[in-house]
Amino acid sequence: MIWELMKAQRTGIYPDLRTKYIADAFKNTSSTITEMSGELPLAFVTTGLPLTNYKAYGNAVQAATPSPDNPVEVQAVGDKTANLINANAIVKGRLDDGVLGYASDTTELIVSGNVIKCTTAKAWRGFVTDFIPVEQGRYYLYHIMNPNDISYAYRVDVYDSQKKFVRVTTLSERTITINEGEAFIRISYQLSVAGTFEISNIMLNAGSTPLPYEPYGYKIPFTTAAEDGTESITTTVYLDKPLYSDDILSYSEQKVTRGWGVKVFDGTENITRDNSVLANCFAWSCPSKKTGSISVYSSHFLSTSDLPTASERGGKVFASRSNTNIGFGYVGLEDIIGSTVAEFKSYLAEQYANGTPVKVWYVLQTPETESVELPKLPTLDGVTVIDAATTIKPSKMDIKYTALNLLMFSREG
Repeated sequence: MIWELMKAQRTGIYPDLRTKYIADAFKNTSSTITEMSGELPLAFVTTGLPLTNYKAYGNAVQAATPSPDNPVEVQAVGDKTANLINANAIVKGRLDDGVLGYASDTTELIVSGNVIKCTTAKAWRGFVTDFIPVEQGRYYLYHIMNPNDISYAYRVDVYDSQKKFVRVTTLSERTITINEGEAFIRISYQLSVAGTFEISNIMLNAGSTPLPYEPYGYKIPFTTAAEDGTESITTTVYLDKPLYSDDILSYSEQKVTRGWGVKVFDGTENITRDNSVLANCFAWSCPSKKTGSISVYSSHFLSTSDLPTASERGGKVFASRSNTNIGFGYVGLEDIIGSTVAEFKSYLAEQYANGTPVKVWYVLQTPETESVELPKLPTLDGVTVIDAATTIKPSKMDIKYTALNLLMFSREG
């Protein structure tokens, strides 16, 4: 009804006499900056101007019970993008049969947004991507956008699940075939002569056809829709990591405050047996975690906020109250993870190599901030509904918007 009234006031066209009578009863309209907070979706009446400010609060869900041989990820706000290349993880150099070298011959390597600038002192030098996990038997397309005219070449080195070199492959119409037993690739770019070149919108996606470019990381598509569903606008926020519990995204500050830390284990960590406090478990020191009775979560171990007894620690992850250690209980699980430090580190290395690394999520003692480029969120003229099209929604959202106030007066006669 509000939308019909505003439309009638603007156009002078009335769908019926009742709407005309009510519209005529409105003396004027005014607008004020109004705040709203709550779970999504949020519905409000606005003038169609973008939100003045918004904050999105993180959320985290572990949908099933994890175990050392049946990992379960903690999901958070934000779904992974289709791009498999992390431009921020590229390094100087060139690959020769899987081996990285010649880094000193690349004199400059700058990543700025979606643009990579590379300068080499010799021919056939450039940069190399990090190890990119790929699925066996799938086709992947590698494509770039807007290269300059200078001559360059690129090649793909293929590795097994242990990151041992398997073969070099070239691209056929920009597609790569991944065979059985192959689990990682690295892509290298080489300039044919010494000089500078730029590449933008670098992307590798699953499938044999290109997908629209999007940066590596996670995305939160915010939808702005009319109440009746006749109009909808999607504005996507891109982040390096999803929003976990205690994480806050702030438009006015153009930053994300991180309340959680995440550790990915690869088996090289300093693991001990802290028998004085965390007996019958393996311990990892985490100075950045919040002290006290705070829960930690793991992809492979059951979370508990209470320090379990020695006999109850099997398959659980927990934090010491007296120091910075996080413990992993092994009681009754010796056949899976062993009872010595060497065996546990071997278990961590094996899980990492298999693409299912042991992860730990923990509350930070001191929140960390990172700058991000956050877009404006539009609204529609009238009743606007804002939501997030993600698997896990934010726990809540704060918004400031320009509200439309309709001021009535009494008709005479």
